[in-house]
Amino acid sequence: YRFFFFFSHSDQRLLGYAACRILADHLYVDDFLIDADAAEMHANFWRALARAAYREGHAALTLQFLGGTAHRRAIAAAGLVTRDTCPVLACASSQFPGGLAAINWYLTEADFDT
Repeated sequence: YRFFFFFSHSDQRLLGYAACRILADHLYVDDFLIDADAAEMHANFWRALARAAYREGHAALTLQFLGGTAHRRAIAAAGLVTRDTCPVLACASSQFPGGLAAINWYLTEADFDT
């Protein structure tokens, strides 16, 4: 695995990480976490990760992702595009009246065993 860490320039606080694996010339993001209090930097997280991948010689950054609107918007704002899709079934408890869209959640490659 290859891990990437992103820190605040002002106070060196950890803002996010990505746990990745390398396969051929692709860098696969198996899991990530971005500080929810740093919502303004989510797109920057993905841009920085893509730049790091290309600096290391990877031809592509690949992410399998299912999640809420805010995460999808940040990923798209960083320039990542949807290539292929596959169906995933998910349900939410009745305690979440807005369903899965109302909570900060997502699934990545690392979650597909659950």
